[in-house]
Amino acid sequence: MKKLRAWLKVERLWLYVYVCRRPSGWGRHYGYTGITNSLFHRGQQHMTKDWYDLVRVRRTIHLGRMPRGLGLILEYLLIKATMPVYNVQHNRHNPRRIKPDTARMQRMHRDMGYGRAIGKVKDLVLIVPGVALLALGLWMGVLR
Repeated sequence: MKKLRAWLKVERLWLYVYVCRRPSGWGRHYGYTGITNSLFHRGQQHMTKDWYDLVRVRRTIHLGRMPRGLGLILEYLLIKATMPVYNVQHNRHNPRRIKPDTARMQRMHRDMGYGRAIGKVKDLVLIVPGVALLALGLWMGVLR
């Protein structure tokens, strides 16, 4: 009876989707999808998650006042449609899902500076030839 009462309770609800940068640094994907009656407080809770540093934008849909059960059904459908990688609930079938332990390890690597190794290599590919050309130019100027 309590569950039925909770499902029928009318609340002001929002659906939200976090669009995140991929941990590899290339491209974007849907990170997390959910429902809340307070965007501020739910946002505060998400700030402690290991994937939050990858968030680029949060998209919201204001559902207005509706029964919580209907909102939960809409959340379920949105999770199935967006297939976010950090959701656990309703998302275990997602082959791209990143498990919480994996997200924690990825965050640790990003915090230690390993997360953008590809970007650092790309920077070296541009810097090393530039320095070599500068040195060559100086050397050629000294010989004249």
